[in-house]
Amino acid sequence: MPRGRKDATSIVRADRADEPARRAAATPWRIDLHVELSGWLTYTYRHLRIERTARRASAREFVLALAYDEDLELVTRPRDLVRQRGRLLELDVADRLWRRLRALKPERLEGSYPCLDHMEAAQLDGSVGIDGEPIAVSTGEEGPACLTLSWGAGARARRKRIVIDRFREPPAHLRDGAAPLASICALVDAGLKREAPFSPRRTQPSTDLALEFEGLKALCFLNLRHFERRAVEALGSLRDGKALPSLTGELFAPDAQVRLQALDALAAIGDGSAADDVELLTWDDEGPVREKARHVLERLKACDG
Repeated sequence: MPRGRKDATSIVRADRADEPARRAAATPWRIDLHVELSGWLTYTYRHLRIERTARRASAREFVLALAYDEDLELVTRPRDLVRQRGRLLELDVADRLWRRLRALKPERLEGSYPCLDHMEAAQLDGSVGIDGEPIAVSTGEEGPACLTLSWGAGARARRKRIVIDRFREPPAHLRDGAAPLASICALVDAGLKREAPFSPRRTQPSTDLALEFEGLKALCFLNLRHFERRAVEALGSLRDGKALPSLTGELFAPDAQVRLQALDALAAIGDGSAADDVELLTWDDEGPVREKARHVLERLKACDG
């Protein structure tokens, strides 16, 4: 065989051998980590997303942060409520991350954990505060979290969702095959951000929070205990009429505290177009909700007039 033809054949064979790896690298995937921390005078919700498509890879972090004074009044300025950061990832960096993650076989993990698996559940601080929450949770040191992995497309699309009752950021250097869940979180959380810092991104607080709110609502809020009420509170403090669809929908939330918060938010925005929805709550099963609905309805009708 002529040398040129032989070289060409070798190249074709090498390309064919590499084809499975190329297809695997191009398989779309996404990692979502939702974390909620509720302290005495603070609340933080964080959503880290890492995504690989056929042509690009990126990481994005969305943060909702609220701070209160000793009278439990919100003191965070509207422009500081919502923050977003992120960066593009080189494709080989993203593919390397995904290979390391898949090597931990996340599909074999359980769907729910009391804490990350590098910790002993029996060693968690069981002390409970006056709010009925474990001290470490009510002080914001730990909180609920959910890790969701999605990969493939079409009929081959797969998803693995893992709920964590008490989450604390694992050490970035964790590489323990005996603790795959903690190792995955270390890879996608602190590990990724320390590899290269994220850059701030411009955000439209009301619009971006409403989008995040609706997206998480479609997931039944995972296991997050306070996000719904805090997000409604933040939307009200932004006083942006674009949030009306989200807020009027929350008038009918199962939790009475959320309904009360939605009424406060609509009163703060003062858009009379919400009056018909508010009027329905004057027949609510809960007395405090009925009373507040009547006051808010009067205010909205005055604004409309």
